[in-house]
Parts: sequence; structure tokens; C-alpha cells
Amino acid sequence: MAKPSITPKPARVFLVSFTAIVVLGLAVIGLAMTSLGAVGLLPPPPLVATDCIDRKFAFLAEQDLSEVDLIAMGSSGAWRDLDMRVFAEELGSRPLNAAPCRIQVHQSAFMTAFLAPRMPALKSVIFMALPRDFENCSTGDAAFFDPNLAGAMMDGRVPLWAPYITGFEATYMVQNVIAKLNRTGNFGVAEFDDGFGSNALLDDLDWAPAWAIDETCFGHLRSLEETVAQSGAQLFVVFAPVQPEWLDAVDPDRVRYAAFEVAIRSQLSAETLVIPPWPDADTTVFSDTQHLRHPNERAFTAYITSQIRTKIDLQSAAG
Repeated sequence: MAKPSITPKPARVFLVSFTAIVVLGLAVIGLAMTSLGAVGLLPPPPLVATDCIDRKFAFLAEQDLSEVDLIAMGSSGAWRDLDMRVFAEELGSRPLNAAPCRIQVHQSAFMTAFLAPRMPALKSVIFMALPRDFENCSTGDAAFFDPNLAGAMMDGRVPLWAPYITGFEATYMVQNVIAKLNRTGNFGVAEFDDGFGSNALLDDLDWAPAWAIDETCFGHLRSLEETVAQSGAQLFVVFAPVQPEWLDAVDPDRVRYAAFEVAIRSQLSAETLVIPPWPDADTTVFSDTQHLRHPNERAFTAYITSQIRTKIDLQSAAG
């Protein structure tokens, strides 16, 4: 009797086919990323899939944080409106601008708590308070990035390209490339890079958000204060400048902004040093309603350093 022919088991065929498809797909993705990187269109590692946040984490992952003693935190008001070189020149600090963009104050507190343990020399934290960053503090979105993956990336336990695999989103990649090609969504906007993580604007932008404040946001300043105190550092809260014409439109009698200042001060202890709004904002050129235009960030940072010196001197005299 003839032996029956042996046919491959369906499960084995499926497994071989599936593996081949996965390998081919990864090869195509890898080739596409390599090509995008070669022409400067590859987005930063998608830890959050928001370009300016991912860009900041990629920057931080490449820095030696062990000797950093002064950091700037907050959102785009900190990222865009500071020249960290001034802190180095005037205070002898080893500064770093760790602020990304598009985050709220409770998310700044979360990010500060993530970064502080990685900075053993940390002495000063400059938190920039911009009304735009107190709009919506939903408790569920405070942890806006995966600290395990971010920590592994920043500590060198996984390569910088790991988020391209773990957080791969084809739609985000395509949208990012299209935006860069078309120079939309702030892609292609001319910037001044101070070398310490700040990117001041060189272009005029058309952005005028409405006034919107979530009262629950102010309480998160206490979490930020506790984190900074636990790290043995000094917290400075600075009011980020806003365009006077914008305030004229949304708060003509300045009642809203005055209440904003009072609410911030009411949440902070006497140990935190609060720096008053910059008096020269009324005569300064802005790129948009929320951000200074380069080189005005240098004068603003010089104002902060002079205030820091004054307040520290007063503290010492009182002590």
C-alpha cells in the first residue's frame, strides 16, 4: 500500500508566513526611517507622539545630567523665553532647559519628579508660570509619558531608537513628515538655539488663545514644591511674560491676571521664591501673544537672575 503524502501542517504554514510578513514589515519600516533620517524628516523618538515633547526627551537623553545644578521647567513659556547662557554667565550655574511644550502644570510637576533624581547636583528649579499652562489639569493625564521607557532611554538601558518600535504610530509619522514638508504646525519655524535646551522664536506667529483657567491647577504647585524640596533644591516661580495687546483683549482691566498671580502665590510656602512679572514686557517685541521674539529672551533672563540675586541676598540678611 502506498504511503499517503505528507502535507505541511496548517499551523506551521501560518507561522512561517506570519514571521515572514513581520520581518518584511520591519525591514520596510526600518528602510523608511533611515531614508527619512537622511533627509532630515524623521520625527524624534515617539515617546509621546507630540513632536516638541519627544524632541525635548531626545535632547535630555543626550545630556550628562550629573552636574546640572539649575533647570528650567514648565511648558513653552520656559522653552521659548529663556536664554540659559545667562544663568551660566551671571550665576555661575550649570544650567539646562528641561521644559517641553503643550503641557499643564500638573504634568510639569510629574516631569520634574521624574528628572530630579537624575540630577544629584540640582540646586535651583526655575518654574515658568504662563496662564496657558493652567487651563486643564485633569488628574488622569498627569503622567503624560511612560516613566519606565523614558527612564530606560535616558539611563542608556535601551537605545534611543527603542520608542520607534514601542510607540510606532504610522499616522503620527506621516502627519509629522507632511507638516515638516509644508512647514505647518510650527514645523520649519526659525529658532535660536542657546545650546542648553532653549529654542527662542525668530519668526512672528499668529496665535492668540482665549483666557481659560482651571482652578484645580493651582493646587498642583504644592506637588512641584514638595518634589523640589525633597531634592534639596530651591524653587523659583517666575511669571512668564505675555503680550500686553493680548491682555488688553482678554483682560482689559487686568482683574483676571491679578487673580492668577494671587492664586499662584497662595499655594506656595515661604521657602519658594516668587519673582514678580517682568516690568519691561510692555515695551518688548513678542513673536506671538505668549512668547518673546529673539533676542528679547536674554533681557528677560537677565531680569530673572537679578531678582534671584536680590531675593537670595534678602534671605541671607534675614537669616
